Amino acid sequence: MLTSRADIATVETLDELYAAVAPLSMDAGWRRTPGARSSGTFEPGHWRYRDGHAALEAAGRLISPDLSERRNILLMNPGGPNSSLSTLIGAYQLVLPGERARSHRHTAGALRLALDVGAGMYTIVDGVRLDMHPNDVVLTPSWCWHGHRNDGDQPAYWLDYLDSPFCRSIDQCVFEAFPGDYEDVAETSEDSPYVFPWHETKAALAAAPADSSGRFGRRILLDRFPLRTMSLSMHAFDAGTRTVAFVTSANNLYTAVEGTGRSVVDGRVFEWERGDVVVAPSGKAQYHEVDSDAVLFCVSDEPLLGSIGLLRP
Repeated sequence: MLTSRADIATVETLDELYAAVAPLSMDAGWRRTPGARSSGTFEPGHWRYRDGHAALEAAGRLISPDLSERRNILLMNPGGPNSSLSTLIGAYQLVLPGERARSHRHTAGALRLALDVGAGMYTIVDGVRLDMHPNDVVLTPSWCWHGHRNDGDQPAYWLDYLDSPFCRSIDQCVFEAFPGDYEDVAETSEDSPYVFPWHETKAALAAAPADSSGRFGRRILLDRFPLRTMSLSMHAFDAGTRTVAFVTSANNLYTAVEGTGRSVVDGRVFEWERGDVVVAPSGKAQYHEVDSDAVLFCVSDEPLLGSIGLLRP
């Protein structure tokens, strides 16, 4: 078993890459069977950005966006095949300098958290160029055309989040390729409702009051363009914080944006740093302990459950 970042990043074949990431509960998005269903009992899970980064380094040498719809590494729950949670999935993605990822659209709603991106990386959503900067959140809502392009000189890494497991569960996963593969930029927007710039988010967190329940630290909602199936929130914590444990029927997917700490889910302890992902499945007790000042990004299916009367505290 390859365990170090260096070992994973230097594999020579796709088969070696698949074998290297499988023990890490990861898989290559380009080889999954379309329409595969989730099943089984979902467990708390943890994925390290350094592992995802290493796997994408190898994938950058071994597979091209010309041959795959996306160069992505899916985060596969060890207890529930084909997704991270019953309604949500996360994935690390890479676009190399000079590359572009084909435009397409799908019924699944999607968004991304930029991790390591440089100048010249942007997403095109329905013809509008949306530039990406570190820690920005960018939406590609259901049935919007979207593609990616890296005109810069640095590799671009980010995390994708989709509600495709929910769409699959109700047989509503529809995908359509853009005619001609690549959508042109019709305009550039610096004030799109689909983009939550990090500098605005950080300022809002600094001004936010402490959460009275003790669950979330200082919390803001990223709801300028609300999604029907996913809620997005940023949680800021001072060093030494321990939040109040709680149980909810919602599925929560946490990503460390800044700082270090740990999340305890159903009694299991997951140490995290920037770019790491922790999932807390429905019905599992969860809380966070923070070592240094930190920010967690939470993607939850609360709106979906609330709309059908199944959201419980």
